[in-house]
Amino acid sequence: MMSIGSLLVGGLLGVASLCAFFLNIFVLIVMIKGGFLASGSNVMYLMAFNLLVSDTFQLSVHLLYQAPAAVLQEDIHPPVDIDLSRVGGFISLWMWNNGGIMLTLLSLNRLVQICYPEFAWMFSRNKTTLLCAAVWPCCLLLTIISQYILPCCEFVVSYSVYSYAYRAMPNTTNYSLKFVDTPSNFLCTIAVLINYSVIFYKVRTTRHNLLSGLSEIQHTKRRQKEYRFALQFLLISSFYTIGWISVRIYPLIIPLDQPKWFSILAITSVVNSSINSLIYVYYNPDINKACRKLIGATVSNSSSYSAVNAIIQERETTQ
Repeated sequence: MMSIGSLLVGGLLGVASLCAFFLNIFVLIVMIKGGFLASGSNVMYLMAFNLLVSDTFQLSVHLLYQAPAAVLQEDIHPPVDIDLSRVGGFISLWMWNNGGIMLTLLSLNRLVQICYPEFAWMFSRNKTTLLCAAVWPCCLLLTIISQYILPCCEFVVSYSVYSYAYRAMPNTTNYSLKFVDTPSNFLCTIAVLINYSVIFYKVRTTRHNLLSGLSEIQHTKRRQKEYRFALQFLLISSFYTIGWISVRIYPLIIPLDQPKWFSILAITSVVNSSINSLIYVYYNPDINKACRKLIGATVSNSSSYSAVNAIIQERETTQ
């Protein structure tokens, strides 16, 4: 039953999800219109775009189901016989797996570009496109194994705890959490940490050219740019790590009779799904410039449209 508390907590989750959702959509439009996916652009943006799409699907679950259900404190039943809490949990877990794999690939891409450019062929445009496409069915299979093949336990969106939960059975081992979800998240985090640790170590200890065929000035500028990209994705990866660790730790420290505090998990997920866009907009000079250009063009077109309308109305009045 809806209460003032559920209205406040669910409303906060809904507003945060709505803002994050539209921010992601805006950045996706910027990346498309700004030519970041075109041939000749850095293949890193293909992977970043793929990651952002996953985050946007994740936010749609928060916005369209989790927030309304949290406010009403009851399941939302569609016209057809579908358990939306299970569907939402499946989509969220699938997108979470997508995000972990994409962050791992991004860290590997940064490692190759900065430290081992002789292996840059690994991330040619065709290979990167295939990698991005392959992530979706692979993570889908991983999610199906976790949700439906293992005997326990299914990951669902739970309005009663304002967040996610495993639909556990009494005296049953949570095989999904123990053998699939936690190991996959842990391996992604370890791989990311190793890749970025090598990058920072190499950048600090090496002084010779890492990119052959470039002048010293060109080399320095290129390395600094790639290094900034690495820092951006390391920050993004840190929120991913905080997110999955929180899901494991919070149930151990938050009293079960205070379910509203579990909403912190949902807010953490929203932040994780929006931090990519925030970092791109504020810290990536290329995307920042494209955002300003798109906003400027929109404002300019709107002003021109208003001016034309004013002239037409003036002429009609005169006649």
